[in-house]
Amino acid sequence: MLEVTREEWDDLVAVNLRSLFLLCQRPARRMLDRPPVPAFAGSADGP
Repeated sequence: MLEVTREEWDDLVAVNLRSLFLLCQRPARRMLDRPPVPAFAGSADGP
């Protein structure tokens, strides 16, 4: 960590954040294309 420059760190963070963003974006778009899941009344604890 002491040998990493600020530019190297910024590049690493940018790549990791972009990867996470793209990884989440595709399934989110697929969920929007599907019909909604019906909600059930009540909860797991009872009515």
